[in-house]
Amino acid sequence: ECIQDPPDPGVGQYGMRNSKFYQLMGGDDWVANAFKLAREIDPSAKLTLNDFFVEFSGVKADNFFKLVSSLKSQNLIDCVGFQSHFACYEDWANAKPDDVAKNIKRIIELGVPVHVSELDVQLRGVSGDDNAKLQKQATYYHDMVKMMLGHCSDVRLWDPVDGKYCFLSQTQG
Repeated sequence: ECIQDPPDPGVGQYGMRNSKFYQLMGGDDWVANAFKLAREIDPSAKLTLNDFFVEFSGVKADNFFKLVSSLKSQNLIDCVGFQSHFACYEDWANAKPDDVAKNIKRIIELGVPVHVSELDVQLRGVSGDDNAKLQKQATYYHDMVKMMLGHCSDVRLWDPVDGKYCFLSQTQG
């Protein structure tokens, strides 16, 4: 993996974070410059762009797609990682399998494989007893993973202990 989480509706044509990398490594070209350098150092390295909240429709996903398209046109990207931190709300509004499939397909149509690097499904906002909550989560996982396995070259779940150490437990309960 070379670059993780670069776009975040912000500055430039790809909505990049206004980070030190952005400021010092070429503005909108900083990701391409980093990938070029990585390719020079290790031509056999598998260069991956990995991000969150790019799985479903929105400005961030559109900026991510533009960036991936640009990197592909320069032969600088080997695959894309979708982090896929989902929440199993009552109405499943966070991410529906059909919506996620559309974004996976448009990346694949560029000739870039998609990996799911950190799939997890939170239960925030789900009502009912523990068994009902877990059944809803299991159904959501089933539907999402079934769709992903039909399109993605790799699907990885976050380990159960990740919840103890990840940002979600600290920021979202």
